[in-house]
Amino acid sequence: MRLSVVIIARNEESTMGRSLEAMVQDLKGLDGEIVLVDSASSDRTVSIAESYPVRIIRLEQSPLLSPAAGRYIGTRVSKGEFIFFLDGDMVLISGWLAKGLEEMRDPQIAGVAGRLSHVNPGEEPSFDHPDTLPLGEVTTFGGAAVYRRAALDACGTFNPYIKGEEEAELGHRLRSGGYRLKRIAHPMAYHMDKVKGVPQVDQKAKYHTGTGQILRRYPGTSFAMALLRSKAMLLLQELVVLGTPVLILLSIVAGWYWLAIGLSALAAAAVMGRALWKGPRKVLLYLRTIVFSAYYTGKGFLTGLPSPEGFEKKIRFTVTEGPTRPG
Repeated sequence: MRLSVVIIARNEESTMGRSLEAMVQDLKGLDGEIVLVDSASSDRTVSIAESYPVRIIRLEQSPLLSPAAGRYIGTRVSKGEFIFFLDGDMVLISGWLAKGLEEMRDPQIAGVAGRLSHVNPGEEPSFDHPDTLPLGEVTTFGGAAVYRRAALDACGTFNPYIKGEEEAELGHRLRSGGYRLKRIAHPMAYHMDKVKGVPQVDQKAKYHTGTGQILRRYPGTSFAMALLRSKAMLLLQELVVLGTPVLILLSIVAGWYWLAIGLSALAAAAVMGRALWKGPRKVLLYLRTIVFSAYYTGKGFLTGLPSPEGFEKKIRFTVTEGPTRPG
């Protein structure tokens, strides 16, 4: 089999039908399969997928569930020479599968990605909001890309234990193994963005666990330093938001009351200024993001990144074959 499409999803009923419809159409004429790895969805994601020629892998609820775990299981159960990974909140753009495979002719290229176009809530898919990620030879992808299975076999596929930054960690191992990653300008998929509320903020914050895991696993490497540089603005915000209360408390303990009052006034002014500019709800979401991001980064560093061997035995899943094979 030439191509396996692995879609990872959790509660993506609003996008799943459109995503699978586009995928089935683009696979026509190609020797391929579609594998949906569902992470214990509680909505209609799976029932929608059952109407399409898709192999459905249903992961049972577990603390081990993550996007990386879904991709890892997808790699293990799929059969293609190449694997195209797609998130469940994305919709493939027609023509990408053939274009992606065409770009993989060089055996030293381990993966290829194209442009993502973001679609705001309530909008129809368009090219109005393309990503601005660098083109050419890159160090990592984000959410969707086609990979060469031989490269994944040689360097290891996604580590199922990492809770964020899984593409960056995989990219590091592939490049260390002598392979290259490439991003081209060809349109690849629409990313159907969601309204950012508390659940979305909390889920995104959890992905910072991967940052801590990488810093623990690859200390002092150029890879870890590059990751830190990419997070510099967030780290600065965490330092200011979390460090200011500590300084105020230390000032009170030391008897520097005027310093404590001054810092409190500055902090209050900053919060009020942001509230006037973006609204109280945005301020609370911002502060929640900063606090949770710092917490999960620290948690990831303490947890570390285990080896993936034996992961399949620690997670339960069922397999359902679709009605017919696409392609």
